[in-house]
Amino acid sequence: GCMLQSCDYEPVFTLTPSNRRVTAGDTITLVVVVDAEPRANVTWHTPNGPAENLTPRIQVFSNNTMIIREAELSDSGVYTIKASNSIGDAETSVTIIVEGEPPKFTLPLENTTVLTGSPFNMSVKVSGNPQPTLQFY
Repeated sequence: GCMLQSCDYEPVFTLTPSNRRVTAGDTITLVVVVDAEPRANVTWHTPNGPAENLTPRIQVFSNNTMIIREAELSDSGVYTIKASNSIGDAETSVTIIVEGEPPKFTLPLENTTVLTGSPFNMSVKVSGNPQPTLQFY
């Protein structure tokens, strides 16, 4: 029981996300746990501004979780999480590095036999970030 002073206290982060490297296209989940009385209001800031009004790819949930879907290179940077209540506030940050995805053949080449003199079509699809350049030898 709190006899003389109130039991209210400022927010404390009891769980914070760790810095991480991800590949473009991955889903990033960031979770914090905040201990506060009264309950803290948690706000998320991405390197591109407040998370609340960014793209549909970035969602903030009431259980203090932020999910970034299909991570892009532009998502790299420092994410700041702020918790505040009437007593005070606390802040923590995490650095996310999104790396370009390695080029991969999304449609593999097939061995093809062609009669001399006939037309020949070869189709290749490549995805990557940045867009890879293809050279045929």
